[in-house]
Amino acid sequence: FGSTQTVKNNTTKFYPHWKQVVFTFTFGAGSYYDAAGPNNYTDASMTQLNEVVMRTDGSDAQQITLPGAMFTREGYVQTGWSVSKTNNGTGVKYELNSVYTKEIDGDVNLYPYWTPVVYTVKFEGGTDGVGTAQEAEVAYNKVTKAPGAIFTRLGYSQIGWATTENSDTVELQLNANTPAIKGDVTYYPVWFKDFFDTSVSVDSLD
Repeated sequence: FGSTQTVKNNTTKFYPHWKQVVFTFTFGAGSYYDAAGPNNYTDASMTQLNEVVMRTDGSDAQQITLPGAMFTREGYVQTGWSVSKTNNGTGVKYELNSVYTKEIDGDVNLYPYWTPVVYTVKFEGGTDGVGTAQEAEVAYNKVTKAPGAIFTRLGYSQIGWATTENSDTVELQLNANTPAIKGDVTYYPVWFKDFFDTSVSVDSLD
């Protein structure tokens, strides 16, 4: 009879090889609409370099603290971060230096959340004007309507407004819109000297 052989069934087990996923957080300057014309976009603070921060995501998701204000823009203050490149104070805002709580499932690009600076426009009577001063709070690059002749002066009439006291040149008409505001400004009355007819007719002496 032939010999009998026993074959052992060897079992091989395989296990997953896990590789940690790495996502990139990029903080970019973005772009914004320039009032000079449509489709005119300009990079804010082009001298600033984008900051790339490497972070990991997994079952023990790592908390990410967003940086503070990194960029500057004329007439605006960076008050947060946004996913929009052209954000001008609308949409979702992530606070500066806050913890990013949204689930991280890919690369994240964040851009400045811009808030316009608010300036004060004053309408004052100057040295000789009698009346109550007025003022308005106006966001950068916006306008406000000037009041009418709200001041009086003996022997004069107010005919307009100027940014220099006692000026003879009208820079802003009464009840007209100001130019786009780009800083604090004070307007003063422009005065026109009243003339009175003091002549006496011969007939009136009869």
